[in-house]
Amino acid sequence: MKRPNGYVPHGIETVPVQVWIDVDPGIAELVKYLNTIPTVRTLASCQGTLGEGGAEPYGPYVMVTCKDKNTLARLQNEFDISEMHYPLCMVHPRKSSEAALSRAASSGAGATGQGEGVKATG
Repeated sequence: MKRPNGYVPHGIETVPVQVWIDVDPGIAELVKYLNTIPTVRTLASCQGTLGEGGAEPYGPYVMVTCKDKNTLARLQNEFDISEMHYPLCMVHPRKSSEAALSRAASSGAGATGQGEGVKATG
């Protein structure tokens, strides 16, 4: 399927399908939100070590593909981004983003996303 901006992933047309998958509870709202953004697809996620990381715990992340530079700029405006190899990047919530997502989750206003294809263990 051609998306509204003309993007065709992998050079072939595709059809978006909602997929249900288990994700860490501390990152679920971010995964849902990211999957509502056109041209963004989540691939893996982890809520972080939450105290089990020893002296250097790691924080939450969602690995995504984003083939639209304007959308990447949007993500960079909303989140901390570790660009791996475009279009693949890691999305890290900022403290203000985490608070906003928590408020949305508790109010029941969380986005409904398409889920992710593969989940990293974390």
